[in-house]
This record gives sequence, structure tokens and C-alpha cells, in this order.
Amino acid sequence: MTDLLLTHNLEQYVTDPQVLDNLVSLYKAMGDETRLKIVLALLVHKELTTSEIAIKIGVSFSAVSHQLSLLKLKKLVTNRRLDKRSLYRLVDNHVEQLLKIALEHALE
Repeated sequence: MTDLLLTHNLEQYVTDPQVLDNLVSLYKAMGDETRLKIVLALLVHKELTTSEIAIKIGVSFSAVSHQLSLLKLKKLVTNRRLDKRSLYRLVDNHVEQLLKIALEHALE
């Protein structure tokens, strides 16, 4: 449990509309198979271009590009420019931890 959750009454979040909206948005973003493949590829490879992701997950460049835009909007991935390419990665350690825990649970 994070320090934030240890210092707050968890019960308050059960009915907080903003918190619930954020959680629903997060799980919806992760609920699409293509987006899930993208974030798992980034979990494994740390940083990839759109083309590299498309090849690794077997989805068209345009589909990956579209889904990366949505993942970026939901603050799950970020990118940096390297010459004319964009390299994508998970936005932070929280996303990585969430994916690892979900994967572990799925493998049980």
C-alpha cells in the first residue's frame, strides 16, 4: 500500500465521484486488448517506437498510433523525441507495478 493510502481513510474513496471516475477511466483504458498488448510490450522492452510496437504485437501501425494517443491521454504512456522518431514508455512506476500485479493475478 502506498504512503498516500496509508495516510487517508480508504472508505472516503468508495463514494468519491472523482476518484471513481479516475479508476473507471484507468480500467477502461487497460480493458482493450490492443492497448493492453501495447503496455505489456512497453513493460518488457521499456521504450519502443510505434513501428516497433506494431511489429511486436502484430497490429497495424495506424491502430497502434491511435491506441498510443489514447494511452497518452489517459496518462499511462509518455513519449520523447529522438531525431524524427517518438519513443514510447510507461509513464511511471505505478503503471509498471499495476501491470505486474495484474499479470501475476492472471497467472494464478
